[in-house]
Amino acid sequence: MISTITIQDLPIDYDIYEGNAFCNATTTDTVIADYIFRADEDNWPSYFITGVELSVASMLAMSVARDASMSVAFEQKAERQLAKARNLDSQQQTTRKLNTSRFIAERRS
Repeated sequence: MISTITIQDLPIDYDIYEGNAFCNATTTDTVIADYIFRADEDNWPSYFITGVELSVASMLAMSVARDASMSVAFEQKAERQLAKARNLDSQQQTTRKLNTSRFIAERRS
């Protein structure tokens, strides 16, 4: 899923047709697409799989075992595990450098 397409850090209009993004860009433009990749469950890291398993266990505890306390316990474990998983996963992507050239140019003008 594409979030935005930019040229020189400025968002541009685009259309998606048959899985391709089309925009008004020249051959000299550097086009950047920010997107979210949906990975297959087979490729998920183990810490996410554990969190999802605990979430499913919480749902099954309520519907199959009819045990609310077990469901709450699994849900709390799932929330903690998914928080850890998001924390670990967020460390894999480096933070983006803040582009301050527009602000500096405005201050100098």
